[in-house]
Amino acid sequence: MNETTQSSEDFLQLVETTARNAAKTAGAIAMRYLNASSPQEKGSSNNMVTRADIEAQQAIADCIRGAFPTHSFLGEEEDKAASDAAAASDAAAAPAAEAASDAAAAPAAPAAAAAPAAAPAPAAEVALQAEHLWVVDPVDGTNNYAQGLPFFCVSIAYLSHGVPLFGLVYDPSRDELFTARRGGGAFLNDKAIQVSGAHEIEGAIVSTGFAYERGEYVRRTLRTVQALFDYKLRGIRRFGACALDLCWTAAGRLDGFFELKLEPWDYAAGMLIVTEAGGRVSDAEGGPLSIGAPAVVASAPGMHDAFLKIIGEAR
Repeated sequence: MNETTQSSEDFLQLVETTARNAAKTAGAIAMRYLNASSPQEKGSSNNMVTRADIEAQQAIADCIRGAFPTHSFLGEEEDKAASDAAAASDAAAAPAAEAASDAAAAPAAPAAAAAPAAAPAPAAEVALQAEHLWVVDPVDGTNNYAQGLPFFCVSIAYLSHGVPLFGLVYDPSRDELFTARRGGGAFLNDKAIQVSGAHEIEGAIVSTGFAYERGEYVRRTLRTVQALFDYKLRGIRRFGACALDLCWTAAGRLDGFFELKLEPWDYAAGMLIVTEAGGRVSDAEGGPLSIGAPAVVASAPGMHDAFLKIIGEAR
């Protein structure tokens, strides 16, 4: 498919329709297993995977393959050991071992093969530059989900050569669907949204997250939080689902968000939604945010430079 066709209205409409259907299906799976799925560790005791993660990702992949069989797919739950562990844990609850096994299989493109959650593997880095790539987090906020905390979501983004062209984040607990097309604005349940009018750190409310690696990333995050309070920040929030943090920034519920160690599936959709809502999104140095970068800073444009300055000083 050439670039003209790829960026056409008809093509992007099919992308959006496919993503919406996939997200609603995945959201229904998540709600069905809420408070009923036993979490399993995925690399560390604070990084979990549940049956809902595995089945939701499989459902999303099936939906996308049905519409776009040649497109590449990069999802968070590509670790076969974690997938098998979650499936075995819940085997008594529902006989879906086969579905869980299938979820670990690589989708259409070889570049989507198993990538540990800790960092994109070389194959994943190649996949990020594919002409047609779907980047998916079936349940962003798994630790919340596993605890029964209703702050989690489905995140789906369509990219071409590393550039997000469509992003969707669905919060099934609140039935809130955030969407954005590149150059087409951002929406919550089909109503236009925009970032807040905050123009300084003083009086702002921002959110953050903590890396699974409990080392310097966490220490630097805590130093940044202290520095923000020194600049009279009104409040800090830690909700535990990056994609929703970004969407709440896009909707003006938060004035900004930063996190220092993330994966592409955490922010591929949300970064586009913030941008299309009039916000600024960058890496921690203030440069353009490229898919695969670890740190994300998003905020109302009037406070972004001050936000970056404080994050830099806390290094």
